[in-house]
Amino acid sequence: MPPSFGVAIECLLFLICCPVLAQVTIINPHQLEVPEQRVQAIFQATREVVAREFQKSEKEIDFALVLVLGDPYEQYTADEKRHLYTLYLHRWDEVKFATSALRLAIQHMVSHRQRDQLVRRNLGPF
Repeated sequence: MPPSFGVAIECLLFLICCPVLAQVTIINPHQLEVPEQRVQAIFQATREVVAREFQKSEKEIDFALVLVLGDPYEQYTADEKRHLYTLYLHRWDEVKFATSALRLAIQHMVSHRQRDQLVRRNLGPF
């Protein structure tokens, strides 16, 4: 279990109680350098690009993201049922952030029904 897991859970609980959509909450316990305005700008641009590319409204790509810095286990998690998305980075990396935010935006865009239909289609020939 990553050392910052408890901090991330606290932040996620906060987001459940007080959702702030289309915003990145940064958890940075080691006070690593991170350009907060750039983080928000990249996240907003990512949502806009995905919305345009897939002909969706920005509202359909609207979700909150938690960025946890200082975690050696670089990964992202997505809990679609509760709309909780967390990205763990060892240190700020613009390309990794943008790539992960893009993946999460696309994942968020696909509804449970659409996902289930795609899975059934994929497994159909077997």
